[in-house]
Amino acid sequence: MKSLKALGLAEAGAERGIWELRYGDVSTWEGDDTLRTLAISDFKSSEGNVIGDIEISIIDPVNSISTIESKGRVAGWESSTLIRAVRIIYEHGEGEGLCPFDHAVFANTLVKVHSYCLVDSYDSRLSSYGGENKFANAHIGTNSLMQYMIQILGDSQVDGNAYSGPESDPETVIYVDPFATLNGFKQTLSGFKEMPSAIPPSDLPDRGVLYLDKNSSFRIKESGVYSSIFIDKNASLIVPSDVTIYVTGGFDIETGGFFIVKQDARAKIYLGTYLKQKGGAIVNQTHDPTRLLFIGTETCTDVDIKNGTHFYAAIYTPSATVDIGSYTQMNGAIIGNEVKLSSSVQLHYDEALVNYEMIKGVGNTFNVISWHGM
Repeated sequence: MKSLKALGLAEAGAERGIWELRYGDVSTWEGDDTLRTLAISDFKSSEGNVIGDIEISIIDPVNSISTIESKGRVAGWESSTLIRAVRIIYEHGEGEGLCPFDHAVFANTLVKVHSYCLVDSYDSRLSSYGGENKFANAHIGTNSLMQYMIQILGDSQVDGNAYSGPESDPETVIYVDPFATLNGFKQTLSGFKEMPSAIPPSDLPDRGVLYLDKNSSFRIKESGVYSSIFIDKNASLIVPSDVTIYVTGGFDIETGGFFIVKQDARAKIYLGTYLKQKGGAIVNQTHDPTRLLFIGTETCTDVDIKNGTHFYAAIYTPSATVDIGSYTQMNGAIIGNEVKLSSSVQLHYDEALVNYEMIKGVGNTFNVISWHGM
């Protein structure tokens, strides 16, 4: 029995190594690019009992052919220790692209649609929103199984289906106020929606701090990493070309500040901590949500868009609470840990996002050459 426990720990460590290589960051482990190690001491069961220790080693993690060695250790008789191991040799390549925007709004936990909101859909490939280009495919959903984790409140209208977590009771999870309208069905997801962490490109040059004083302007023409971005009143940050930006700290747009994506540009913004638009304006002159992406890393926990703006964007922040302020109009889609639409928000889901590959080659694909237990 103890031997099987040790083997189970080794198998768990191997799976952890694969997950970290696909979605995590093994560069934070001990070692270098020839050998990375992670020690997990006193691994516990779901009841809180210590089972044993796990030691994971990844040999040549950056090479096309690499090895994961995982050892499970369990206390044996007297002072002895039972050790079992798993060795995986694999080749890896570029992963599949991530296309997460199959809902207008999706949250890992809570979706809250406050009073007088409208959530509907259109297709920007046909024309601008309005007239005959208005549809009822603005589905909302949650991975949660808990009571009332989707709330559609008074006088709001959602033109689409509402989905609760797999094997849940949608009548329990989804609450529709008597004065609200759901022009679709309450349904259950067939499986949990995967929301992998986004990892920014590792080769972006360091640009330091970007602080725009009042009435100033700056044009970002090249990609880079910024420790923070601050746009003060009447200041403008302009993106005139295709760029990828990683903001490791806060991204602040003060009242009267402007973040502008020009007509022929495309901006992919990775958020390391938060995005706070405090009454300024996010202006996407392309009117194409795929050309302005806000992508949250696992440490991004807050996206706050204040009242009254109208912008075109797609937001993918699986660890963040996304709060859209009252009277805001948004064309695009939102993915978050929690998503809250304040009163009188209009969210027009762009159906062109359904098959849009937000990030190419997310994680890695794995072809196992050998999997050997010892």
